[in-house]
Amino acid sequence: MNIKDIVLKCSIIGFGVLLYSSLMVTLLGDWAFSIHHAMFDITRHQFDIMVYGFIGIFKTMWIGLFVIPYIAIRWSEKKSGS
Repeated sequence: MNIKDIVLKCSIIGFGVLLYSSLMVTLLGDWAFSIHHAMFDITRHQFDIMVYGFIGIFKTMWIGLFVIPYIAIRWSEKKSGS
């Protein structure tokens, strides 16, 4: 197993986490808010900012740490192979 395979698997797992998070916010956002509102007494606006902030930061880190390196590795392999 080489670094390319590891980065690819990390990219796939990260995409799964993003997909899961997005689906949960879309389908069960009101339910999740009601639980967090009961525990922390936050407004819906504050909850939305935190959730979308998390998804945005996670997506940025996922692209920077896994997707871009995977593309760079693949690109380097193609250049050195020709």
